[in-house]
Amino acid sequence: QEAALCGQHCLNNLLQGPHFTAGDLADIATALDQQERKLMLEAGMTAEARAFMSEDSSNVDASGNFSIQVLSQALQNVFGLALEDSRRPENRSLMQSPDAQTGFVLNRHSHWYCLRKLNNQWWSCNSTQMAPERITSSGNFSGLSSELRNLASDNWTVFVVKGDRWPQPAPRNQGAPPSNWVDPSSPPRDPNEPAEFSGSTFGNAAPRQEAPKVEAFSGQGRSLGGSKRPAPAEVADLSEEEQLAMAL
Repeated sequence: QEAALCGQHCLNNLLQGPHFTAGDLADIATALDQQERKLMLEAGMTAEARAFMSEDSSNVDASGNFSIQVLSQALQNVFGLALEDSRRPENRSLMQSPDAQTGFVLNRHSHWYCLRKLNNQWWSCNSTQMAPERITSSGNFSGLSSELRNLASDNWTVFVVKGDRWPQPAPRNQGAPPSNWVDPSSPPRDPNEPAEFSGSTFGNAAPRQEAPKVEAFSGQGRSLGGSKRPAPAEVADLSEEEQLAMAL
């Protein structure tokens, strides 16, 4: 079974570079498990402790789904960034003007993805999508405010990323292979899209005729830049379910 590493992809999308491997996050999960077991055993091998010790890890499962504790610890350890639930009382005023922030992390049903501001433009970077989606204004609300309101109403948990030690986006020639870069002005064609629509833009991505920009980071931990290569043939031949499994 393909590992569900959307948590890893979410962090790398958020930070715009290949900063965390699955192994890095697994090590954090193991350390958290050990700390939790130590705490449970402080009062001895009670019935509660015995039951806890018999359970599987709450920080990572067999398919690679990581907990919020793991993602939060990873950001804190390396960059001093904090993940905080936007519903906390101290964050309510902050959420009245979310455009002042730099990034948000979203979670629902064990799936993670992020919203990231780059050059004053907000992007939705989701590893189940082939390209980033530009967040545009809607009605009386800014594009981001409207997006966050819709996500909250759709039962997504919104975490705000706090801190000022954001790393610079990784250059295209460092870290990730060229295939991990996506140009939002010319995103790869969705293989499930009918051929007659192959020239259309992907979701809310920038129109293809615009000049290439290095503005967002998306898809399986991929960084965005100027690559215009189409999706590999072997990916295009997969079914939608197989592509989703590969993306996760």
